[in-house]
Amino acid sequence: MTIKKIILLFTISIFCYSSFAKKVKFSVNMSEQVLSPNGIHIMGNFQALAGYPNGDWQPNTTLLTREADTNIYSIVVNIPAGRIYEYRYLNGDQSYEAEYVPIESRVGYDFNDNRWIYIDSLSNDTSNVAAILFGKNAPFGKKLLRFKVDFKNMGAPNINGVHIAGNFQNWNYTSTRLGKLGSNVYEFQTYLDSGLVVDYKFVNGNNIDQSETVPLTCASNSNRRVVVTSDLELDSICFATCSSCLLNGMNDVKSAIQINLYPNPTLSNTTLDFGENNNSFQINLVDITGKTIRSYSNFDKNTLIIERKNLQSGIYFITIRGENLNKTLKLILE
Repeated sequence: MTIKKIILLFTISIFCYSSFAKKVKFSVNMSEQVLSPNGIHIMGNFQALAGYPNGDWQPNTTLLTREADTNIYSIVVNIPAGRIYEYRYLNGDQSYEAEYVPIESRVGYDFNDNRWIYIDSLSNDTSNVAAILFGKNAPFGKKLLRFKVDFKNMGAPNINGVHIAGNFQNWNYTSTRLGKLGSNVYEFQTYLDSGLVVDYKFVNGNNIDQSETVPLTCASNSNRRVVVTSDLELDSICFATCSSCLLNGMNDVKSAIQINLYPNPTLSNTTLDFGENNNSFQINLVDITGKTIRSYSNFDKNTLIIERKNLQSGIYFITIRGENLNKTLKLILE
């Protein structure tokens, strides 16, 4: 191969790399830590691609710099877009000085306890990873909200990717692309004020016409809804349904059991009426975030009174599972 051909191939490879690469700024807030004299570092599976020596997961090669007169330390790297990166911050330069990542922020699959970020390629400017408190879920004064949608029953997603649109990002159907972590699960994480009411939809593509139709049983004004009360990792929901793909894969068996929920909406207690019931069911009361609030195992009576005690106003779901029944009811507490 001639020298000219080698130079040409090298030039083409650099061009291809740069066309898919993006500047990414990693930041961490060290305000609650006693700082190591060896500096604040980051390690992850991006280090080799960013040009650091000795490859990935090196604790002492990627030093962060303090930003002016603050407790925030950061670094900007140039790495390929369109993929998931895993990483951890270190208060020092040894692996044992890496932070303990809270469960809500972890990759989570196959016991993976690293942080993660999906870097898209929607723009050429720098992607800023929020300055999370060292060893915590979110930046100071914010809460983590982690969305998950499962495409198991959808087949291959749209070529333009899986997105989310909501009032937390001005209902922009093109700007917030989800990364694929599980085999069919796409995720996105953001950091919001506590108490914020978040309305949102998942999108199989990147325009409003490709957004999901949220079933009435889990919809609020045709959208999904969650209230940010703490760091939340939402359950994985099957696209355009109210539950997981595992539950949606089960057949809803038609039976003679007639179920009534009354009063609904209600200001106080509500009654779940099974009529003439000779079966046994697992009944769960689930809040809007997917958290199980109450459980009733092996329930085999005709009526169940769900007391209002300690339940805040809002939307809840009652899931009923049994040999001859698989049903979800929507309960509104005023």
